[in-house]
Amino acid sequence: MGSKKIEKGEMAMMVCAAIRQEIFKTKIGEEADKKFTDFLKHKFVHWVDVDYPISDLAGRLGEYYNIGAGKLPNREMTDLDAQHLAAAIVYNVDAFYTFDEGKKGGMNLLALNGDVMGYPLTIIKPPLPPQMKLPLPGTK
Repeated sequence: MGSKKIEKGEMAMMVCAAIRQEIFKTKIGEEADKKFTDFLKHKFVHWVDVDYPISDLAGRLGEYYNIGAGKLPNREMTDLDAQHLAAAIVYNVDAFYTFDEGKKGGMNLLALNGDVMGYPLTIIKPPLPPQMKLPLPGTK
């Protein structure tokens, strides 16, 4: 599950198209946005649209974590997070990469590692080499 395998073409990287909404929303700055956009143009990056199966599962995830059995106090799952997680589950990815630890009041996605509403999804921080790191707010 390393970035070297991705760069060598031994492993693909799936990106849900909803990522653009999230990146624009964070206001990461022009330089970081350009680096991120350029990175997403690599041939090993495969785009996934939010289709009906993803949208349906995203809705169920949101309901479960926001009003159902998985509800946590003061920690709601955003629609975009639900879409990203649903895409990862529908496409049965090896790992879901995120820096989201819930520090901005949202749900800590890393804490869901291994169990997302019963789905055994691996959720970890991305193993990016130093030259690929982006100066995203809240990351180290």
